[in-house]
Amino acid sequence: MPESIAKLAGIVRVLPFMLLLLVPLPASAVDPTSMTLTPLVGYRFGGDYEDAASGSDLDIEDSEILGLIFGWDRPRGALEISYTRQSSEFEGNSRVSPASLVDIDIDNYLLGGKLIMNRDHGTYLTFMLGVTEIDIDSSALDSDLKPSLGFGGGFDRRLNDRFGFRLGLRGLVTILDSDDDDLCKSSSNCPILLDGNTLVQWDLFAGLNFRF
Repeated sequence: MPESIAKLAGIVRVLPFMLLLLVPLPASAVDPTSMTLTPLVGYRFGGDYEDAASGSDLDIEDSEILGLIFGWDRPRGALEISYTRQSSEFEGNSRVSPASLVDIDIDNYLLGGKLIMNRDHGTYLTFMLGVTEIDIDSSALDSDLKPSLGFGGGFDRRLNDRFGFRLGLRGLVTILDSDDDDLCKSSSNCPILLDGNTLVQWDLFAGLNFRF
């Protein structure tokens, strides 16, 4: 979808500046490279649409998330791949849900970097780019991939050489197309017309680090 790709291209321009923070230091200052796997659990807030046809609010119910973060340690932080899944319900008064809740699944696939702010305290900042898959349980609606970004921070502390824990708060912005019938299989029989260009959500999560 050209419009979404154009928006994502604008965001990608900031990625080189983030990666500059992770360039290698002189060998004497580099810690041994390792990889980290972090299973996580958390809670996701937010996710509001407006139905362009009725003007009513359409909300994604706040719910639990599960996920994994896979990281390659760097001298000043880490390069990371992140996956999270939210299984929730879509609440609203549009034609897609006149009197009941409709199931919705949101999968986030992100790639980016983590910058360690203070190694003693374990504080960090992170910025990631990727895609979000939105799947609404309706025969008239289709799942779709949308460009997205994530940003946030938290604490990432080592307990020993192999284990640690991580606490984080992350914002997720999914970029939607401007077409009202974007998620519809057929524009002639579309039960939901979304008004808005972004879907904004927030994750509060915790996980255990396994370093190898």
